[in-house]
Amino acid sequence: LYKSLITPLSNVSVKAVMWYQGESNAEEPEGYDLKFKAMVQSWRELLGADTPFIITELTDFIDPQSEDTSKIPDGWRSIQAQQLQVEELLDNIRCVPARDLGEMFEIHSRRKSELGARASNIVEDFIY
Repeated sequence: LYKSLITPLSNVSVKAVMWYQGESNAEEPEGYDLKFKAMVQSWRELLGADTPFIITELTDFIDPQSEDTSKIPDGWRSIQAQQLQVEELLDNIRCVPARDLGEMFEIHSRRKSELGARASNIVEDFIY
C-alpha cells in the first residue's frame, strides 16, 4: 500500500497530513507510538522533512459485544495516551483531543461538527 498510495504523493505539494486511526491497534497497543513515529519519518522523507502532522485522538468507545458495557476495550486508553504524547516524539505534530466526543457503542463519534471545529482550530493555529 505504501508504494502504491503514498509514494506517488512525492510529486504533490502537501500542506499537512491529518491522521485518524488507532482502533485496529487497540488489541496490541504496545509500540503504537513508535510505529506512528516511524510512519511519520518515512512519509516526511517523501513529502518534506517539515511536513506537519495532525493526529486525532480516539474517542471513547464501549464494545457492544463485551459482557461489561461500562468498560472501554483493553488497550484503548493506551492508544489514546500514546496519541496525546506524539507531540513529544517529533516536531511539527499536534493532536486533536477527542476522547470526550465518544458515544457508548459508536466507534466513530456522531459529533462530527465538534470534532471538525477542534481540528479546524488546530489547523488554523498550527498551519496558518
